[in-house]
Amino acid sequence: VLNCLRGDGVKTMHLVTGDTEEVGRSLMHIFPFDDCRAGLMPEEKAAWVDHVKRKEKKSVVMVGDGINDALALAHADIGIAMGAGGAEVAMEAADIALADSNLEGLMKVRNLSHQTMRVVDQNHYLAVSTDLIGAALAMAGILSPVMAGMIHILHTGGILLNSGRLLSWQPPVEPMDHCRGCMRACKCGNEKCRNKNKTC
Repeated sequence: VLNCLRGDGVKTMHLVTGDTEEVGRSLMHIFPFDDCRAGLMPEEKAAWVDHVKRKEKKSVVMVGDGINDALALAHADIGIAMGAGGAEVAMEAADIALADSNLEGLMKVRNLSHQTMRVVDQNHYLAVSTDLIGAALAMAGILSPVMAGMIHILHTGGILLNSGRLLSWQPPVEPMDHCRGCMRACKCGNEKCRNKNKTC
């Protein structure tokens, strides 16, 4: 999952944990984190999130599941709580709550967010183009007020229908089929993924 996220454009990943330095170092050897902050209290995790936001001046996503993560989840631009076994306070502090503890849900959320922005762009172009066409026809004296109202209703309906597609949207392939004790390449579904042709 972390490799797919990095291949999808996530440039920096920090490991922030309340565990010991030894545990943090061992996780650094296994997973592609850029750095590790171990032995942190909840307030220190939140302070680290604030520090990264100021230093990197980019949106910060925090993923956690315990009571000790709740404050950091609230301080992040986007807080994601893991569902199964996660603390209720962490779920309430987060912006997004995953239904289970499977990290593959992160790729599903990211893919859905990309699709949502595509739909937003489509709706924007649809609204602007129909308004411009309607204004031009009205200025030319071709479009009556009644017809203008009908066009407005139709383009509003089109936007609602286009947005409704998100309710049934599914990624074209499983977001993650990678690193399960195999030597298969990443199949995250993203054409720009830098790990697409690499093996575990």
